[in-house]
Amino acid sequence: MADSARRPQSLAEELRAAASFLQAAGSEEPRLEAEMLAAHVLGVERSSLWKREEPLEPPLAERFAAFLQRRAAGEPVAYLEGSRGFWGLEFRVDPRVLIPRPDSEVLIEAALDLELAAQGTVADWGVGSGALLLSFLHERPGWQGLAVDASADALAVARENAELLGLAARVRQVESDWGSALDHASVDLILCNPPYIEPGEELGPGVLEHEPAQALFTPPGQPYAPYERILQDAERVLRPGGFLILELGRARIDGVAQRALDAGWRERDRRRDLGGVWRCLVLELPAA
Repeated sequence: MADSARRPQSLAEELRAAASFLQAAGSEEPRLEAEMLAAHVLGVERSSLWKREEPLEPPLAERFAAFLQRRAAGEPVAYLEGSRGFWGLEFRVDPRVLIPRPDSEVLIEAALDLELAAQGTVADWGVGSGALLLSFLHERPGWQGLAVDASADALAVARENAELLGLAARVRQVESDWGSALDHASVDLILCNPPYIEPGEELGPGVLEHEPAQALFTPPGQPYAPYERILQDAERVLRPGGFLILELGRARIDGVAQRALDAGWRERDRRRDLGGVWRCLVLELPAA
């Protein structure tokens, strides 16, 4: 943010200036982002900011200004703060993993609506931060979890979040490309948010530059390739009668559902996200 010869007289003045700066840089929510970053710098709740009269002390003001510059350059707020809320829980995030999105919560809703046993094993393929896996385990205390990812860096983040949420004793880490390293008929439920963005598809500001590409993009010209591999692996890894819950990109659900039906799966449910897009497909592996 541009230096000013006059020191701000209040935090409110600093926030207004920060919001104007972010708006000029193209932020869609400049006031919200300014408040989030200021609250992070101060270590307080965002709701308390406007009750403070005094401006930021110089060291904090310098840190705030640095965050604003990085945000103006496109770095996501969640990476600047180092965390993101999901399903009422707080998850550590950094550029090793995707930032959890509210739209993905529909997978947890769908899983909790299934008639599942009190105990079982759930696997999250492409676990990333662990948001899906740990949110489900938080709601189902009798279940054990497998955090599965091909990235050792992502598994490290998921492990840290499991420890912070007090769930580490119920989670086993597996470095694997989808289900290749998992035993036959060893899992009751699979949650999976695979890469589903085609190369060249338009993305939100900062996503392409800062979030891990391997978790975003399908192979060129093969938009269904990840789902075909997941269906194949899941058929081997799931116990009969088990469930596979997939997150999907725009206009993918019918293509994935048809491929699953052709392979002998049963569609149990499909759900829209907060924006009305078909985002979640629930498949059942028939018992016989």
